[in-house]
Amino acid sequence: LDTPQRVAAAAAVERTFLAGRDEDFEALLVAVSAMEDDDNDPSVRLVDVQHQATGASALMVAAGKGRADMVGEFLARGANPGLKSRDGSTALDWAVRFKHQATADLLAPFMQH
Repeated sequence: LDTPQRVAAAAAVERTFLAGRDEDFEALLVAVSAMEDDDNDPSVRLVDVQHQATGASALMVAAGKGRADMVGEFLARGANPGLKSRDGSTALDWAVRFKHQATADLLAPFMQH
């Protein structure tokens, strides 16, 4: 069910991926931190909303942009590091693909083996 909050969070994921500016990350953090009106089920947290076309989540975008600070923020809010984008990549994969080793090192302990 796409609530207005989920739609806003997905749009913020896209904006942040495309532009990647500090203000975009701040807006994304606000969007994924908002409480949903009727559904506080932890399995559908806003922090794990995925972009419809790509499957990217806030955590994946932060990892792909090398923003270890935001990766930490999203993990603290309960982001699922095991989510996969449409191409099967996790946030750790995004960090590695875009050559952000410090971010990859931060994510590695959260991955289940």
